[in-house]
Amino acid sequence: MENVREQIKCSLVELLENPNIRPYLFRTRFERSMIRIIKYAEKTNSELLYETASKSLEKLKSITDKSNTTSCGMLRSYTLLEDNIKQLVTLI
Repeated sequence: MENVREQIKCSLVELLENPNIRPYLFRTRFERSMIRIIKYAEKTNSELLYETASKSLEKLKSITDKSNTTSCGMLRSYTLLEDNIKQLVTLI
C-alpha cells in the first residue's frame, strides 16, 4: 500500500512541476491520478482524500481548454487545479 501511495504522490508532483504541458496530456494524467487516488482512498477509508479527489475530478470535467494557455504560457486548467493538486499531495 505504501508503494501505491508513493506512486500517486509522484504523479501529483509531476503534474505540479509541468505547468506548460500539452492540454490533452495534462487532462489525461490528472484524470488517471484522480482515479487512482479515489481507489486508494476507498481502500484506506480516507473520506477527506476521497472527497478532495472527487471534487477535483468534477472540477476538471467542467473546464474546457478552448483558450489553452494564460499570457505566461501556463495551462488554464493547471492554474484552476493547482491548489487542488497541492492539497492532495499533503493528504497522501
